[in-house]
Amino acid sequence: MTIIAAIFLMVSMWLAVLLGPVLNAWQWGPSLLALGVAVVAALAAIWRRGLGGTGGWMMAVGTLVLVWFGGRAWGSPVAEYGMADGLLLAAVAGCFLVVGAMQEQRAAQRVLMWGLASLVLASAVVVFRQVVEPEFTPGFVARFALPSGFFGHYNEGANFLIGASCVVGGAALAGRYHKLERWLWGMIAVAGITAVYFTRSRGGICGAACGLGVFALMALIIGKHQGARWFAPGIVAVPLIGLVVAGFLFKGWSDAQMVRNQQAGIDRMMDNSIRLNLVGIAVSCVSLHPWTGGGSRSFSWECNRFWDMDMYGAGSARPEQVHNEIMQTAADYGLVGAGLLSGFIGAMVVLAVIRAVFPEATNKQSNSDGWRLGGLAGLVGMLIESNFSFVFHLLPAALLLGLCLGGVAQSGSAERAGKMVAAKSFGQAILASAVALIGAAWLLPIAWAGTRVTALRWDEQRIKRSEILPVVKIAVLTEAIGLWPSAAFYQERGEAFQQLSAQAPQGGVDRAAVTCAVEDYRRASVLNPFVPGPVVNRANLLGLLGKDAEAMQQFERAIELEGGMEGGFKAGYSKAVYLRQKAERLLAEKREAEALVALLDAREALVKSSRFPSGEPLWGEAWGLRVSIGERLGVLLSLAGRDQEAEAEFENVVLVPGGGGMRYLEAWHLRLQAKRIWHKREPEAALALFLKARRVMNLGGPLPSGVTADDLAKLRADVDYCIGFLKGAQVEPAKLPGE
Repeated sequence: MTIIAAIFLMVSMWLAVLLGPVLNAWQWGPSLLALGVAVVAALAAIWRRGLGGTGGWMMAVGTLVLVWFGGRAWGSPVAEYGMADGLLLAAVAGCFLVVGAMQEQRAAQRVLMWGLASLVLASAVVVFRQVVEPEFTPGFVARFALPSGFFGHYNEGANFLIGASCVVGGAALAGRYHKLERWLWGMIAVAGITAVYFTRSRGGICGAACGLGVFALMALIIGKHQGARWFAPGIVAVPLIGLVVAGFLFKGWSDAQMVRNQQAGIDRMMDNSIRLNLVGIAVSCVSLHPWTGGGSRSFSWECNRFWDMDMYGAGSARPEQVHNEIMQTAADYGLVGAGLLSGFIGAMVVLAVIRAVFPEATNKQSNSDGWRLGGLAGLVGMLIESNFSFVFHLLPAALLLGLCLGGVAQSGSAERAGKMVAAKSFGQAILASAVALIGAAWLLPIAWAGTRVTALRWDEQRIKRSEILPVVKIAVLTEAIGLWPSAAFYQERGEAFQQLSAQAPQGGVDRAAVTCAVEDYRRASVLNPFVPGPVVNRANLLGLLGKDAEAMQQFERAIELEGGMEGGFKAGYSKAVYLRQKAERLLAEKREAEALVALLDAREALVKSSRFPSGEPLWGEAWGLRVSIGERLGVLLSLAGRDQEAEAEFENVVLVPGGGGMRYLEAWHLRLQAKRIWHKREPEAALALFLKARRVMNLGGPLPSGVTADDLAKLRADVDYCIGFLKGAQVEPAKLPGE
């Protein structure tokens, strides 16, 4: 049965790489289904032989880690995030159990290793092709321009190649397999590590270098107790090995910088400080609930409140992950979770080193040395790179983490391998079997549902989203929601209904479709109450339906949720747009006083969200909206006799890119103000304002919307006439305040 388990584990790994290198948990279904079958197939071996070198304390601590993370995921404020993390946890544990069950099962290990080696080779070939053909994408995910293999991002592709290549390389160097197999695996491992260099992932290159260093050190230790012929030359070559590893690191970093910025030198490594910023924000998130954490993926919404536009910029990228896995763990699962995980992995690493330095009386044909070598090197390399990206939130890396941990835990003890479990180990076998059985029972139904959703949405993976008709998408998503209810699906269906509503004939709006979209956005917010996107969309549509009070309530909620992430969600901008449109409707009904209030509220929403007027606006749309609001608001303030406010509005908006047309309106306002003062028999002050109006017009610039060159000529002529009349009456201009 272990051979069957090995086959299905490799099928799971292949499916994870081809279909599951994404954050959408439903796309992991096929891979997790195969993993569940592998765990079930390994149950008999786990019951008979236990997990070999996995001691009782290791099982106890590992179970404690599972209980803590599983319990916190179960109680997460967002159920779908908790389920996603639970599936990743099950993937790590399942892979660990299957690898432990295969200890000293040579045929099963050979199947597993050939499957992994073929996946490394395929990934390396894809990377090499992407070097010469950057647009080549064999998988079903959109990817960046840099080579990434089957993955969407070069960091993720590099991380997988590090772990898998080290495991294959360990079997090649220290395993007890056929020599030809070992030579082939060794060449494939070298190809995989070389491919990491070509991904230009700086974190990946660092992880690969550290993994190679650990691999070399462990290889020497294992070579000594194996009595390998290459041990003595290896000791002599230690300085050379160190130079090679250092050269790989610094050459890789330098070349990565050259490709990215056309500027060589690792002195520019910190050209992007976003990761350090995210770590700082994560520390602030941890301070909210230091011991227990905020729940699965809680950083994705808690970071919004700590995002400072003045420090970090607009925040348009929506950083849902920390890009540092240990800090992500501390933010989501607290210092207790981070401590348990670090302690468990650290203890396993120390135990693996101790077993290598002081080996047990092992079977000469044992492959545990190769597993321990590759597993430890791969684990270190992946953990190093996890400080630069959220790699373990993807299924392939989670499976590979379980595989590396399973390799590190192997002991190769002849007494334990291949025999019935002794009485003192019977409790460990019961615990391991219980974990496997419970995990498989929970995993298989969810994986089957994910598989059905993946099949349902298969065609969408091959075409652009814009090419899918809204009615087709709605039908597919309705069926998908029945299988896998999630906020993401409700939001996506709401967007499809919204798109459908805009296709009404004669430029109208399908109110029934709008109502359906509003309801879907509401359901999305029920399932995930922390994401501003559905709230913003719902507010806009409620306004379209004429439900002003509800729309304003949702806008306020969205602004609260987005925190400093206005650049990503535009809640303040959307509120300002809505209020600007409301003001236009009120003006059409001759309700100027109410329109003025709406425009003042619109300005406040945009000023607060986009740092007006103290800083530049965040994006071009905000510039245009600010100018549009300023044009109407300044005129209404002027007509209402609020001259100082009107002048301040014109002076602020004229500084905004595209706000040059405000000079005409400022001159128009100054003329209106001057005539009011003139009628109050203050000709000196009036003349001063007329002169200022002419100076403003002489500055030139574009005209505001709705104003023609004839309007400008008439305004200039009127101002010049008034100036000439007053000067002809021997009036001297008064001194204006501030001059």
